[in-house]
Amino acid sequence: MTLFSHIKLFVIALSIAGTSVAQAESSLEQQERETAHAISNANFISQFAGRYKAARNEHFFGSHGIKKKSENYLQGIQAWTEDWFKLLALLNLDGSNDVNISAIEAQLSIRLTDQVRALNQLFTLGSEIERQSLAGKRILAGAGTFDPNLFSEGKDVVLRLMKSKNDLDRSFSELGAIPNKSIPKLREVMEISKNGAMAKLKIRLIEKGLNSLLPSVIAVENLLAAQEKIEPPLAELAELERASNESLLFTRPFHLKASNIQSKALCSTLQKIILAEKAKVSESFIQNNLDRVNLFCKNIEDYQAQLAAISRSPAKLVQGYLKTLSPSAKRKCSTSPTPTYCEKFAILAGIPAKTFEDFPDSRLEFIETELRSIQPQLK
Repeated sequence: MTLFSHIKLFVIALSIAGTSVAQAESSLEQQERETAHAISNANFISQFAGRYKAARNEHFFGSHGIKKKSENYLQGIQAWTEDWFKLLALLNLDGSNDVNISAIEAQLSIRLTDQVRALNQLFTLGSEIERQSLAGKRILAGAGTFDPNLFSEGKDVVLRLMKSKNDLDRSFSELGAIPNKSIPKLREVMEISKNGAMAKLKIRLIEKGLNSLLPSVIAVENLLAAQEKIEPPLAELAELERASNESLLFTRPFHLKASNIQSKALCSTLQKIILAEKAKVSESFIQNNLDRVNLFCKNIEDYQAQLAAISRSPAKLVQGYLKTLSPSAKRKCSTSPTPTYCEKFAILAGIPAKTFEDFPDSRLEFIETELRSIQPQLK
């Protein structure tokens, strides 16, 4: 073999070696791209699954979830409906003509007032369900969407996860729509049943020849009409008083201050509503309701005064609130995966004490509000 032949073979060998190296480098780059893509997909799926679990565990299931609240809502409607039948049965006036109209009037007034209050409680629960439906759907919306065909491995798992997410989103929509569909009908049932009860009592009295007792029925009608106007804002004030008492116990200065301001406006409005009914209902009814309003408002003022008497800065009070919740958070947040509210609490709990002292009131109020949103989940 000539020298030229050797050189030619050497050049060919180098060329083959260079091609092999280039192919190896190209293959390595391809593997790196595929690995990076797989990691990106894995991170996306992890976040997707995390949002699905957060929406499911924090807003759908559990004692504070929309599923349980919807069950309570429907059971409440059933009980409320059954109570109307019991009330109508009371008005049969079976037996002799010896009708104790005062006793019937008292019973009717109590039961009709209970029906008004029960309906308002259903409206409140319905609002909670609608808000929770939106909260759950917002979490799921943040998960985004993707093409399952991009996943070469585990495609079946990805498809099942997507289906579970879509099913959960649809469940949130369906449960969240129940109050909106039922509340107008409940209002209609309330009006028809109330008028039907009054009409039935009048008919039964006339049948028994007790026409002289009809003015008492009119008095009950006036009482109920007044109660329907008073009860919703009065229930709102009662809830405000309860929450204010809780804010005193948990040292929530900003919520307590806002509640005091809100209660003063609400008390003024309620007093006007009550006094406007003075010509139609008894003096005792007017006074009893005014006393309730004044007591609620005085309690809220007293709660704020008691918290102010502690003589601690807002920063110290909010820190105290956080520390009070810490044992419950430690107990509830030891599970895996970690719920979103636990992650949020951990961030707030990690703020140094010195930093708390430097925060403006607006930041402290934000932290207190966040803790208030977390607190129900820690029960």
